[in-house]
Amino acid sequence: MNNDNLWYCLVGTGDTNTGMLRFIGAVVAFILVFGALFWLLGL
Repeated sequence: MNNDNLWYCLVGTGDTNTGMLRFIGAVVAFILVFGALFWLLGL
């Protein structure tokens, strides 16, 4: 499996710029969600 196919599976688009934005957005959302959960549990 080459990187293009793997990339397409991850972000659902062949366009690198759009894919990168989606990937970064997903990572940020992931961090925010888990950060909020840990913060709430910490309280």
